[in-house]
Amino acid sequence: MSKIIRTTLILSLIIVGCSTKDRSENQMNSLKKDSLLKDSFILENPILQTLDTIKVILFEKSSENNNEVQFEGTDKPNIYQDSLGTLFKYPNYSVVILKQNEFAGDIIKVYNDVNVYADSAVIYLANPIYNGAEMGEWFKGLKDKYLFLDLGTGPDRGLDVVDLSTRKSILVCSYSTPISIDTNFVITFYTDSEEEATPKNHPQFKELIEGGVTPTIEEECTFNIKTRELLRTGRKRGGVMN
Repeated sequence: MSKIIRTTLILSLIIVGCSTKDRSENQMNSLKKDSLLKDSFILENPILQTLDTIKVILFEKSSENNNEVQFEGTDKPNIYQDSLGTLFKYPNYSVVILKQNEFAGDIIKVYNDVNVYADSAVIYLANPIYNGAEMGEWFKGLKDKYLFLDLGTGPDRGLDVVDLSTRKSILVCSYSTPISIDTNFVITFYTDSEEEATPKNHPQFKELIEGGVTPTIEEECTFNIKTRELLRTGRKRGGVMN
């Protein structure tokens, strides 16, 4: 083991110097025992952008509700959390979220090469298939092989849907809440409309203009993840330009 990033009561993220495929189970258990003895070490910069392997020691699951974090309709993971970040454990993927601050976004790493050893208290995550941007991305859930991200550091929000099997974005657009994904993999959300806001079609038009805010019209859209079909439903509402 080369360095210890941080160990805390619930979850520990530790650099491992080589791939887990080259280590025996005895070596893994030795590393686990060794890591527990070194919980006083804290690396000054815990942004794990360049690591090939992350070791996670799991002592207990987080009891926090993740409904506020993830979009409605996404898969429900097992969640392990501490002050450094959060591990979202799905059947086929593991998502590690390293918090920066409330404005910069999440550092997001997604893995599909997961090895569980001993009493399942240790998980080794090797070779991330997705490395998030350094800022401006927020994890919003996973459904099957599709990763949902909220984009932006200001009031205007962007939606990015990533197909983890190809590691490519299949939808990038502006959006407003509410947003949900149904069992047929259809996303429903609001986005900007080309229609101009007027006193007739926007109930708060006068109030917003007097307050120095530009009113807009938003339209409900659906996006079928499977067919890649984006449709406007014709249902519109008043919005504001941020």
